[in-house]
Amino acid sequence: MEPFRPDLMFASGVMAFAALGEVMGEIAALSPVVIALRSDQMVQSLFNPLAAGSVEPVRMVTEKMSAAAEATFETAAAVGVALGGAVFGGAPQYDAGARIARAATFPVRRRLRDNVRRLSRRDDDADA
Repeated sequence: MEPFRPDLMFASGVMAFAALGEVMGEIAALSPVVIALRSDQMVQSLFNPLAAGSVEPVRMVTEKMSAAAEATFETAAAVGVALGGAVFGGAPQYDAGARIARAATFPVRRRLRDNVRRLSRRDDDADA
């Protein structure tokens, strides 16, 4: 087992938490965009229910359920990697907490990016 190295602990911890902060910042920035784009579609469907697709409300629910399931799996995998390294004498993972949190938020971030692309493209098509 490697000896305790405070310099590595600080460096790896800072980098891991910086990466986690980037993910959380992107989630905080993209969430209102997706909410606004979906709200616009819902308001439009109130005025013309037959023209608006009824797929989006169903997609919102199923997407959240699948993102939660994927985040649970990714978190469990990250915990397993962290514990496996500790149990089998690997290098100490000083940034395990940040890696686990990042693994949990990654599916949410990916779906938010996809939604912004998809919903923005739909708005562009409607304007043309």
